[in-house]
Amino acid sequence: MRKLSYIALAVFLFLFSLTWPLCATAAGYTLPDSVTCTARSAILIGLGEDPSQDVLLFKRDENTRRSPAAMAKLLMAAYAWGQIRERGLDIDAVTGTWTQKLADSISGTGLAVANMKVGNAWKLRDLLTVGLMGSAADCCLVLAATISESIDAFVSGMNDLAKELGCTNSRFTNVTGLDHADDEDNLLQYTTAWDMYLITRHVLGIPELTEILALSQTEVTPVEGSGQTYINANLMMRSGGQRYAPLVFGRTGYSDIDGRSIASVARQRGYDYLTVVIGTDQPDSDTANAHYQDSRALYTWAFDNFAYKTLLRKNEPVDQLAVELAWSIDKVILVTKEDIASIVDKSLDISMVRQEITKTQEPIDAPIEKGEVFGKVELYINMDQKVGECELVAAESIPRSDVLLLWRKVYTVITSPWLYLGILGILLLFGGYILLAFAMHKRRKNRKILNRR
Repeated sequence: MRKLSYIALAVFLFLFSLTWPLCATAAGYTLPDSVTCTARSAILIGLGEDPSQDVLLFKRDENTRRSPAAMAKLLMAAYAWGQIRERGLDIDAVTGTWTQKLADSISGTGLAVANMKVGNAWKLRDLLTVGLMGSAADCCLVLAATISESIDAFVSGMNDLAKELGCTNSRFTNVTGLDHADDEDNLLQYTTAWDMYLITRHVLGIPELTEILALSQTEVTPVEGSGQTYINANLMMRSGGQRYAPLVFGRTGYSDIDGRSIASVARQRGYDYLTVVIGTDQPDSDTANAHYQDSRALYTWAFDNFAYKTLLRKNEPVDQLAVELAWSIDKVILVTKEDIASIVDKSLDISMVRQEITKTQEPIDAPIEKGEVFGKVELYINMDQKVGECELVAAESIPRSDVLLLWRKVYTVITSPWLYLGILGILLLFGGYILLAFAMHKRRKNRKILNRR
């Protein structure tokens, strides 16, 4: 039974470890009264070197379904770029053409466009750039139609990519971000602040796309025609009152259903943060810029109040583990395999960080190798906010005692119930044999007496 319990524990730890890279550490801080964020859904993430080290700092209705609006173009561009790389398409040679059929598909929608002319052919690079940075719906449609067999097939690929990224509460039905709901106003195209974090995080890992999103403007010359200049639809990336210098990139959106939104990344003094705000509403200020103001407020709060701190250092003693079969040692010290560091409140007292230790098993038999893994430690603040974890390893090597191993085997034998059952069985057989011999002897004796008569 003990062996089965060890196996079950090992399987649990393995499955748990698989979930760790999929998302930022849970919980989050409470937004102070001095910070105004009116968005109905919002999220603020401190970015680590990879997604497994991301830290959730603030969340609000992060799993509520909202219209992605033009933020959908982040996923559109990510899927397009993946197809371009996979198929080896030359983005400066392959072109796409604006057709009347495509023009009719968005006629009267009010979507932002690049005013492509029917019959105009653009390079894939220009379609991707103006579609993503300038939010031009016509460019997005031509890009999708050129890369895939149909726009529907392209959208299907977008949804497949979203699932690969871990987006469990998103569905996309077009490449433009146009609102899509049924007659009862149930969203048919939707996402969440959390899923947009996953999508934006993925885009952050594609330098070609972040460079496009960081442009303030670009010039495009169709295959036939004169050059035109297009500006970034995100005011935080352009000169003017809404510009935010730390912003690395951002993708805005406007929905008749959920209002204004933006998913963005900012960098300052060696720190990277990601925010998503959806459904902003600031009636006492400039409503058209509320999503910018919310994002700026969250970034300012993060840059001013959080810092990267080492919470446990490599080889720091954390716990000990009982050891058997070692001659003069009955405990091994467990130490951290690596540093545990995280983005936390600057005022955090490290002594208040709670440790939750999980051991693979106890006691453990020698021999033990230095650095051998025997569990993990998880660190928590604010009761349930996880801020990091790492494996626990043996601080030293411990040899096995052959004498103690032999004694264990002997002890196992002499304490085994089967041994005593065997001895009892032998005694019963021996006793039975004596009784049988005595009975036979008595019978022979009686027979002799009868014969004498």
